Amino acid sequence: MKAPASVGGAALAPTVYTYTAAMRAALSAGLLDRALQIWEDAQAAECPLDCRLCITYIEVCSRKGLTDRALAMYNTMRSAPKGSKLSPTVHAYTAAMRAATEGGCWQMALEMWTDMKAANVPPTGHAFAAAMSACAAGSNWQQAVALFEDMCQAGIKPDVVSCTALISALAAAGQWQRAEAVVQWMLSTGVRPNVRTYTALLTALGYARQWDRALEMLQLMQQSSWGGVMPNSYTYSALLKCLGECGEWQRAEGLFCMLEQQALAAAASRSSSKGTAAAAGSSSGSPWQAAGAAAGNGGGLFSSSSSSIGSAAAAGMAAGLDSGVAQGLDAEV
Repeated sequence: MKAPASVGGAALAPTVYTYTAAMRAALSAGLLDRALQIWEDAQAAECPLDCRLCITYIEVCSRKGLTDRALAMYNTMRSAPKGSKLSPTVHAYTAAMRAATEGGCWQMALEMWTDMKAANVPPTGHAFAAAMSACAAGSNWQQAVALFEDMCQAGIKPDVVSCTALISALAAAGQWQRAEAVVQWMLSTGVRPNVRTYTALLTALGYARQWDRALEMLQLMQQSSWGGVMPNSYTYSALLKCLGECGEWQRAEGLFCMLEQQALAAAASRSSSKGTAAAAGSSSGSPWQAAGAAAGNGGGLFSSSSSSIGSAAAAGMAAGLDSGVAQGLDAEV
C-alpha cells in the first residue's frame, strides 16, 4: 500500500483507520509483535491518534503482558479533553479494566469503573463483566453481586460473559451454592453456559471441597438440559489445580488416570471400526471407577454420594442467593 507505484505499490499514505484495521487483523491472528510494529509505524508517521486505535493498542499490550504500557495509554486517553478523538469510550474503559485486572491491578480496574461513571459514560454488559472480573480478582463477591444487580436494573440483559464473571467472583470467595444458583438461573432464562462458565463453577466446588458435587457437575454439564457443554483441558486443569492446592493428591491422581484412559479410548476409537467405537463408548463410565480404585477411594473417583443429582441441585438452589441477589437475578431484563 505504501510502496511507490514504480515497484507495484499503490503509493497511498495510511490513515488512522488503516493502522487500526491492520493492528486488529494482526491481533486477531495472534501476531502480537507485528501489531506492535504497526503501532510503531503509526507513531513514526506521526499519524493522529484516535480512540479506536488506542483501544487496539491497549488490547495488544494486555495480551503481551505489557500492563504498564496499557495503563499509560489509558491515562493518556483519560487526560484528553472530553469529546476529543482520544476521549475514552465505554470500549476503552472496558479494555483498560481488563488489562488492569489481567496485569494484577484489580484495584485500579475498579478505579477505572469509578472514572467511567464519573464521566457519565453509559456502561455496557461487557463493561459490567470487566468490573465483576476485577471483583473476582479481589475476592469481593458482594461488590460483584451489586454490579450484577445494577446491570439488571439498568435494563441490560445478562449474557454468558457477565454471568460467568459473576460466577468467577463467587468462586473466588468460596460461594459455591450461589455460583451454582447463577448457573441454574442461566439455564432457566435461556442464557446458555459455556465451558468457562462450568470451569468457574467447578473451581468454586473444588475450593469448597465439594468433590462429589464436582464429579456430578462434570457429568451434568454434558447433558442437553444443562447446555451440552463438553469439558476441555482448561476445565480439567482447573479442577486438578484445586485438588493439588487442597492436598487431595489421591483424587488428583484418580482424575489424571481417568483422563489417560479417556485419551486412550478416543485414540482406539479413531483407528477402529464404527462398531468397536460404539462398544468403547458404552463403557465410558468405567474410567471413573478405575480412577477411583487407583486413587484408593473405594467407590468412584471422589467416592460415591448418597444424594441423587436432583436433590443435590435442589440443595444448592435452596442455599442459593440471598433475597437481595435473587431479586437481581429475577429482574425483568
